[in-house]
Amino acid sequence: MKTHIITTLIATAFAAAAGPGRDCPPETARSAPAITNKAAAPDYILHEWGTFTTLSASNGTQLPGVQVEEEPLPEFVLTHAGMEHPAWMRAAKGWRRPLLGVTVRMETPVIYFYTKDTFDVHVDVGFKGGSISQWYPERSGGETPPPIKVNDKGWPLGVENTVDFAKGYNGSIQWDVRVTPAGDDIAGRVFKPRETPSWIYPRLPDSALVTTKDGQAEKYLFYRGLGNFNLPITFTSTGPGNVTIKNPGTNACAGMLIYERNDDGFARWEHVEGVPAGESRTFSLASKRFNPVWQNDLYADGVAMLTKAGLYCKEADAMLQTWWPSYFERTGLRVFWIVPRAFTDSTLPLTVSPPPKDTVRVLVGRSEVTTPEFEQQLLTDFRNADPDKGRTNRWEGDRYFLAYSERVKQLGKTTAQAK
Repeated sequence: MKTHIITTLIATAFAAAAGPGRDCPPETARSAPAITNKAAAPDYILHEWGTFTTLSASNGTQLPGVQVEEEPLPEFVLTHAGMEHPAWMRAAKGWRRPLLGVTVRMETPVIYFYTKDTFDVHVDVGFKGGSISQWYPERSGGETPPPIKVNDKGWPLGVENTVDFAKGYNGSIQWDVRVTPAGDDIAGRVFKPRETPSWIYPRLPDSALVTTKDGQAEKYLFYRGLGNFNLPITFTSTGPGNVTIKNPGTNACAGMLIYERNDDGFARWEHVEGVPAGESRTFSLASKRFNPVWQNDLYADGVAMLTKAGLYCKEADAMLQTWWPSYFERTGLRVFWIVPRAFTDSTLPLTVSPPPKDTVRVLVGRSEVTTPEFEQQLLTDFRNADPDKGRTNRWEGDRYFLAYSERVKQLGKTTAQAK
């Protein structure tokens, strides 16, 4: 009992103390009011946030090979056979499943319920163009990936178990859970051994508890996935700090952070309103100096963008805290943009029964963009690599090694054709 209490206190204190300070007001005033007629349908609000991560070449091509998970999930998170992180590096339960054609990594969508009522709810999420491959708590239904093929000795086969997302894939997940207001004992009810910081941060909002019939409990429904589909906007670059954003669709992209970090850990960025439908805009950070002290100002801009899109302050904080290391503490040029709600609803169709009073869904596109200069460096590094002579490829352990390899192949073909 002492160990349980101490661990819970440490986890709670860690989540409260890490990162930039927060001064968010409680969300109770904005939550659904109490139901006076208990025979009426439950009155609640649903909020969701998550990320689509992609890597765009300087010419705007979405590169495959982005399936490598950046923030490891706790061991209790559930997964499809062979689709855990990362399939090309780690074996689980004695088998591997190669994954190909992954151009989009869907990260950490979490669904919150805000209510003063207790009720049962059915949640159904689809994924057009991808697989919902990881989740918690246990689902009640959803997609079934191809079975693992084995040889006559029972050992799993290799390429025969490949899932190629470029050939098309439509996933789904369903939950049947009971929603109850979070009480004073919430920390003990949701505690699980070996939780990671990125798992704890999403608990910061004042959301209700969700519990399965088997007793799995959390303050949110969690899912992740992998896919292959075109973004509603494209990104190209002609040099350091330069990015052209084209929005050919009919829905405006409302809110962007164009961000660049150098090898010294300094950063520069621009917070813009977005790109209207049917327009193209070029942004350049070249006139901005790299700032050695940037964290709090960037955090404030991130919270402003997310809350304007509809998230509560604590939700915006939780999202930034969850992804701070991989969002902002890695070298490179990237754009964070609010995905148009129509695109989110089309790609991730959501049905909830009984329906909420209001639904807010804020998906953030995190688009890494390679500049021509960086691509030339990739060409040099890949060509100079020679393990037999002790010259290793410096990018082999990088999260985007597979995608970088694909870009090097593309550039090599272009060079050969030019000759």
